[in-house]
Amino acid sequence: MPSGDEDLLEYMSDTEEDLASIEAPIELDTSFPKTVLFTGLPKVGQDRHEKLMNVLKKMTSEFGAPKIEMPFDTKNKDETAGVAFLTFNEVKQARDCQGEFVEKKLDAKHTIKAISVEDFTKLMAKSDTYTPPAKGNFFTREKFRWWLEDERCREQFVIRYSDMTEVFWNDPVSRAPVLVYNGERERASGAKVWSHGRVEWSASGSYLVTFHKQGIALWAGPDFQKVTKFEHSLVSAVCFSPDEEYLCSWDGVSAKDGGQVFVWNVRTGKKLTAFPTPSVNPRSDKAPPVLWSPDSKYLARCSTDEVVILSASSEFAPLKDTGGSRVRLKFEGLASVSWSPTDSILAVWQPERMPPKDPKKEKEGEKSTPGAGPAGQTAEMPARVTVLQIPTRKDLATKTIYNARDARILWHARGDFLAVNVTTVSKSGKSSSNQSLIFRMRQMSKGSVPVEAFPLDFKEASLRAFAWEKSGTRFAVLTENEITHSKKVHFFHVAKDAVEPLDPMDVPSPINTIEWAPGGTYFLLASKGPDGSLMFCSLDEKGKLEILHKDEHFMLNEIIWDPSSRFVATCTTIPMITGGAGNAAALRYGSESGYSVWSFQGRLQYKAQKEKLYSFQWRSHPSPLLSAEKLSEIRTNLKTYSRKFDRVDEELRQKSIRAFEESRKKEMDAFTSAVAAIRKWKSEHKKNAQWEKDLKDWHDSQDFVMREEVHEELIDQEETVI
Repeated sequence: MPSGDEDLLEYMSDTEEDLASIEAPIELDTSFPKTVLFTGLPKVGQDRHEKLMNVLKKMTSEFGAPKIEMPFDTKNKDETAGVAFLTFNEVKQARDCQGEFVEKKLDAKHTIKAISVEDFTKLMAKSDTYTPPAKGNFFTREKFRWWLEDERCREQFVIRYSDMTEVFWNDPVSRAPVLVYNGERERASGAKVWSHGRVEWSASGSYLVTFHKQGIALWAGPDFQKVTKFEHSLVSAVCFSPDEEYLCSWDGVSAKDGGQVFVWNVRTGKKLTAFPTPSVNPRSDKAPPVLWSPDSKYLARCSTDEVVILSASSEFAPLKDTGGSRVRLKFEGLASVSWSPTDSILAVWQPERMPPKDPKKEKEGEKSTPGAGPAGQTAEMPARVTVLQIPTRKDLATKTIYNARDARILWHARGDFLAVNVTTVSKSGKSSSNQSLIFRMRQMSKGSVPVEAFPLDFKEASLRAFAWEKSGTRFAVLTENEITHSKKVHFFHVAKDAVEPLDPMDVPSPINTIEWAPGGTYFLLASKGPDGSLMFCSLDEKGKLEILHKDEHFMLNEIIWDPSSRFVATCTTIPMITGGAGNAAALRYGSESGYSVWSFQGRLQYKAQKEKLYSFQWRSHPSPLLSAEKLSEIRTNLKTYSRKFDRVDEELRQKSIRAFEESRKKEMDAFTSAVAAIRKWKSEHKKNAQWEKDLKDWHDSQDFVMREEVHEELIDQEETVI
């Protein structure tokens, strides 16, 4: 050690420094995204070499000033090899040049063909020996949307109960479910059940997924044929990409216990990638811990300090930037992540976190300047909401929140707005308040999204629920008075410049849920739990509030609107769990398990009690092809369109009535014929006439007392709101 540096000895470690724990190792970049290969050039000697170089420089000057290398042939060193390498300053310049020179004539005998060095490397790495593709589970999707072509525009749903799986049409005319398929073919072939575990529809409703011990199977078409299967032992959950091209399966086990997520190509059945269960699940404990982007191009998985974006174009390898480096989205203390429903935009929530301990500072006795943390703790790093674009990673909005205890990310169904509901606490930790950060995603200005902090604190009331109107610009908030425990629903309209309050409504204290119809306007207020109160309501475009009907569903725990907004199902289901906490829920809800289907106005269509009802699911719809403006126009002129369907429904009702009358007439005719046959037989057997006369005389001689009693019973009762 040099003289004078002896004092540094006390700071030197006795062990070797672990650089990997401090910073990520440097990776060798073997890509050449800025280099383009030209082939088809004339082979020239040294005397014409400079002239050809000048020609190439002139032809490519509009794309920049590339560095050109034109190597000589390794065998014949007196002339060039007929190729050139052009290296540009920017990747975009290289791509533009490649696009221009895909096939361009240089002279009558020579045509330049351009290819990127990366593509050339891939081509050269391919074997000259042809290998036929492996046989996969290929299938066509010609009739996978058949249920959407139903002439009566009925919806389908699937129920899973006991050991049965059944698919039904919802028939509003007959007001009864019509069975479509129940696995009869599979049971006839020797299988005890159609599905051993759960069932669910794919993202757009093309497939029905059944769960088995060995993996999952996909069923499609009018007769529900099995089109493919995926092997994943003890699979517990799946999630489809929005375009249904890819599928993720998960075994429900953490990474430390060997849990894995598989990503599949749906049509070929090929497993594209697999990775350990991520440490952060942005969805729920029962859903695969990954998130699909709305365009199906990206898959996000999260850890406590990073979001990794996997690209579908590279079979779900980590996303790389234009320079070929892996994209790393670092978010220390990450707690929640969510994609926009319509755009490749991520919203990330980071709660307050304590700064990492610095052993060197502790040794020296230094103290960092603390900020305010929850419940009087200190935290240098406050909570933060970040909204960024993928794959550019452009920061669209960032909001820092101090003293934040909790937050929820709530996207509008059309991606027009993002609400982040934040609960903050005072420095003493004795009081709390709520506010909603409203991000106006369609009002971007100068590359950033405007954010409005909207208080959700009401006088002596606490926030209990928040729900966006799925196809409008309004949201509803349920509050409870902390003293009287009375409840109110407040409505707000997100106008262009401000959030405007609408008239609130008082609701019974058991109400704890707000469920908007997918088409907006109509919503259901409900009490999940033993009370089961239901309030069917509407809020028109002018803000007029109306209660359409009140009813109840005892022990209600699920509410599911159909995709068309015409019907809503209220269900009492039990979890499909063996042993443990699942038994308690099964005992609580098991005796009442079943479902009821209602019209959006609250008219009960039918109800069914089902032993051990595990799930009720409406069949999903693909995204509408019409624009938001066209859909709004249809809603405005709904009465014009509804006349056609009213006429069709009336024709079906009349047809049903005629069929009933014909059936009753046939039964009456059969009865009349039987009576006539008996009378004919009696007329042909006169010897019985005296016996009948004596029996009548005996009855007349008895002192019978004739008494008439009238019993009244209410069979059905309907209330119609006019």
